[in-house]
Formats: sequence, C-alpha cells, structure tokens
Amino acid sequence: MEHIVYVSLNSIYAVPIETGTPLPYNWQKSSTFSTSPTGKQPLMRDGFDHQLGRPQAMVYPDNHPDTTKRGQAKGVKQILIERRLWRAGLRLECRPQKATSKKPATTACAPDSRDCCAYRILELQRDFLAQKGKLQEMVEAENHSVLFYPKFHCELNFIERFWCAAKYYTRENCGYTLADLRLTIPEAFHSVSSSSIHKYYLHCVHTIEAYKEGLAYGTAAFAQRMQKNHRQVSDSSKW
Repeated sequence: MEHIVYVSLNSIYAVPIETGTPLPYNWQKSSTFSTSPTGKQPLMRDGFDHQLGRPQAMVYPDNHPDTTKRGQAKGVKQILIERRLWRAGLRLECRPQKATSKKPATTACAPDSRDCCAYRILELQRDFLAQKGKLQEMVEAENHSVLFYPKFHCELNFIERFWCAAKYYTRENCGYTLADLRLTIPEAFHSVSSSSIHKYYLHCVHTIEAYKEGLAYGTAAFAQRMQKNHRQVSDSSKW
C-alpha cells in the first residue's frame, strides 16, 4: 500500500470528545482542565500514573456516590490528589505579571520550574507528555505519517496563499451581499489554477531553505534570498 505523508496545522485548541476516543492534540495542555469538576472541560480518556504504576480515570464513574459528579471530568486538583502530587497552597496556574514601579515583569511559569503550579505539574506527567494527538493516531493507525507545521509560521503553509488568492478574487468580483458571496466564493476557489498552487508550494519550499541558511524572516537578506528564487517582485496588493 502506498505510504502517504499528511501535513497539518499545529492547533492549540482542544476539542471536546467522548471518553475512550483519541485525545485532542493539546491533551498535554493541562490548562484544558478546571480546578473542580465541570461539564465545560473536555472528557478525556484514561491516563496512566507512572509513579504509582496504575491507570487513572479522568472522568468520575457513573456510580459515584456524589450524583453531581457522575460522568463529569475530574478537575486538575482531584487528578493531582489521586497522584499524590497535590499540596496545600498550590496555585492553579502561574500568570504573567506586568512590570510596576516596585516589581519587574514576570512570565507565566519559569522555564526550569517543575512544580510552581498545578498546571505545570500536570503537563509534565509522563502520560501527558507521551500522548499523541487524535489526528496523528488516526493517520498512523492506517500506516501513514503526519507532519505538523510549526506554530505561528503561516508563511510555511502554502494553503495560506491559496486562501489569499481566493479572497482577492472575492473582493474584486463580489457585490458584497450574502447572495453574491454564495455565488462568488465557489468561483474564487476554482479561479486558483493548479500551476498557481504549485508556485505557492515552491515559495514555501524556498522559505524553508532560507530558514535553513540561518536567515531571519523579515530581514533584507531574507527578502533578497526569496527574490533571487523568484526573480521578480511580488505583487503585494494580492496578499
């Protein structure tokens, strides 16, 4: 069977899912959890406490003595209590503080901190760190692979240029009514040729090559490197 390599956005947003199904991509983002049980946080599959050597349910059982907790996601405090990692006075999370006349600005969690807050403790647990995302699990289950774009680097994703071209067509050909948009948007998608999509792909490849050479995005050297590849000045009005 042909091996396919998929490329996907590296999303940071959690998607609520049913217990027992693959976790959202940011399962390891412990701030998805609330302090106490709530119906607002995602229902996660069971974790595994490596320190105690046992699995851990992330959802209260349907026969829990407290009927208000049945089927509810456990809060971060309860999870850490069961792992014997909760301590008196432990704060939920570290929040960045703005500088004042008396104190300098601070970041959220210090890079080398391991137990400054409940979220940091939880996100460093082995089962949280090892968990793959839902998309990756689904793709690898079919013996294919998936690569994720770096976060906050849309210049490496050539579909962004496709969207720009489609939006440019829409702006130039739309009567700015809902009825016109419903007609124009499908036309906009079809207006982008395969050859243009290939050019967008090559542009992203050249961008990656420029990064590999140690050039910083937005600098004159970076721009010269990109123009050398394309040998023409880009029409920025379309972007």
